[in-house]
Amino acid sequence: MQRESILDRILKPRGISVVFQPLLDYCEDGWHVHAFEALVRGLHGTNMESPEVLFEYVRRKSAERLVDRHCASAMRIAKFLEAHAGVARVHYPGLASHPQHALAVRQMQGFGGVVAVQVAGGYREAERVMSRLSLFTQAVSLGGVESLAAHAAAMWAGTLSDDALREAGIEPNLIRLSIGLEDADDLIEDLDRALSV
Repeated sequence: MQRESILDRILKPRGISVVFQPLLDYCEDGWHVHAFEALVRGLHGTNMESPEVLFEYVRRKSAERLVDRHCASAMRIAKFLEAHAGVARVHYPGLASHPQHALAVRQMQGFGGVVAVQVAGGYREAERVMSRLSLFTQAVSLGGVESLAAHAAAMWAGTLSDDALREAGIEPNLIRLSIGLEDADDLIEDLDRALSV
């Protein structure tokens, strides 16, 4: 038995077809899944045996392209940051300078979309960089595809001492970047502006 989505009930009687890009983020399920299924049923008739089969095919193809873009952008940004005078250190397994780069090359096809960067200076300099970012949302995770930045030490300020933060591997100048699907050149320009004095 096929489930009827809200879009089926609202749009179908009005003769309206809506196309949503499948897999807007990494969610396994969500409203866009039901919207895509409704579109497939609308195109192929309500007797289609399994729109889920077609959806799964499209979801996997879309996910592969999104993850490839995610990883490629993160690599470009990590290389840019590694060469920037306003950066003390970059933590990204795709860089040859990473202590476990050889292991990452053997185990991974891409190196992920998270880049940790230690800006030159300390806590204040990291806060200054954070305040100057305009394309990165300052958040830990919103579950979407937008680029995020988090100043780790600021999240724990007042809870842990400076010594406790360092014991946990959280340096006062560490910023965690989760690279989204925005244009990598735009993100690099935003980071360059934020890091420049």
